[in-house]
Amino acid sequence: MLVTVREFEEIPVICKKDGRTEQGGLKLGAAYVRTRDRRPASVAVQNQTQMRELLELAIDKGIRKLQRRGLVYGQKSPTDAELYDREIEDVR
Repeated sequence: MLVTVREFEEIPVICKKDGRTEQGGLKLGAAYVRTRDRRPASVAVQNQTQMRELLELAIDKGIRKLQRRGLVYGQKSPTDAELYDREIEDVR
């Protein structure tokens, strides 16, 4: 049985149920990552380094999503009063 999972866009994919594959089993609730060697394989997160890399990837993707929405990382959002002042500048 072949299972294809594409890289997540926003939230890491978590295994929905236990199952069997030719390479081994799938475990409900496990997060799987690509191995660093050249084999095209995935393994359950096995250590803090793999988990940290997975979380950092999710954070980076989240930041890019906010940037696409116009919410620039590191800058505060304008207040309602500031937005209003910008809108009526042309009228003044």
